[in-house]
Amino acid sequence: MKTTKSFYDYRRRFWNLFMLTLIVILALIAILPLLSIFTYVFQRGAPYLSVDFFTHLPVPVGEKGGGMGQSFLGSLFLVFLASLIGVPWGIFSGIYIAEYGYGKSAWFLRFTNDLLMGVPSIVIGLFIYSFVVTPMKGFSLMAGALALALIMIPIVSRSTEETLKMTPQYMREAGL
Repeated sequence: MKTTKSFYDYRRRFWNLFMLTLIVILALIAILPLLSIFTYVFQRGAPYLSVDFFTHLPVPVGEKGGGMGQSFLGSLFLVFLASLIGVPWGIFSGIYIAEYGYGKSAWFLRFTNDLLMGVPSIVIGLFIYSFVVTPMKGFSLMAGALALALIMIPIVSRSTEETLKMTPQYMREAGL
């Protein structure tokens, strides 16, 4: 059976193609400023990137040279310490909630994790500032690691809990 296309089918195809073209053009217009800024930054900054930039210490303002080695090393230590604190707590709490997910203690732990998950990072930063930085009379790597660990704990706990819940019972029994 042969069907003939009506005027409405051609009109609908025309508008579909027109709108699709319009969306693509507007998306390119929206991306153009981002690409121009990226190109400008890359053209100006690429000649200054070298191994020395990533390994040497910063120099005073106005002097040539210097690098960001200290910043990379500090970030590495910060993440390592925060992971050393936050990951075990998160894994242990996730295992406890998944395996013993009943009772008041599991409810309290799940509630605390949910509460910590909803706290903005600026509030955690102010908490650590009040209880760690102020008594120590200065900033430290440990204060930053504690703040990052408090942010990590509920995420790791929830991930561990959901992973263990997805594990089939026959696989758990086979592991025993």
